[in-house]
Amino acid sequence: MIFKMNKDSSKLSGDFFSLTLSDGIPEFKIGFGDDEISLKSKKPLQLNQWHQIKVKKDKSSINMNVNGGRTIEVSSHNTQSQLT
Repeated sequence: MIFKMNKDSSKLSGDFFSLTLSDGIPEFKIGFGDDEISLKSKKPLQLNQWHQIKVKKDKSSINMNVNGGRTIEVSSHNTQSQLT
């Protein structure tokens, strides 16, 4: 798991992102205050091999690409965050 919070980690709420594997399936979550967005692959990754996961965030969407396959994209009206 990879996890990052905003600079004020003393708060229990705020901006964050995480990348996890559950049963080999990668899932990226990002939170903006009260909003949370999740992108989840449909196919599990083969374990004990290298994989490439690309996540991109811009003003209106977030997308995730696993191993150069189909890109998963979610639009959001509120992707402003304090994450750097």
